[in-house]
Amino acid sequence: MPGLPFPWKIEEDFIHQKIAAVLSVVLLFAGIGCHGGPDAAHTADAVYYGGGIVTVNDAQPQAEALAVKDGKILMVGSREQIEKSYKGATTTMIISPAKP
Repeated sequence: MPGLPFPWKIEEDFIHQKIAAVLSVVLLFAGIGCHGGPDAAHTADAVYYGGGIVTVNDAQPQAEALAVKDGKILMVGSREQIEKSYKGATTTMIISPAKP
């Protein structure tokens, strides 16, 4: 009959719908996984900032902030770098007193 699709056309449309559905689910989960912050293993316990940190590194004699986890320094750098790389939902932000 004119106007009706051939049987293989129906099967082809069904396959395209299934591929689109699977691809949508994969992209959804990929988007959920891309939250932009650190994972739990790389989240600092505390970030200290605001007081001017003096390092013993000639290449970077001063820093704005430092990240600490389990009593060890993870990173010293700008507050922006530290927060982007190590601040998580459980990180305590500590404002250091200003230099005298």
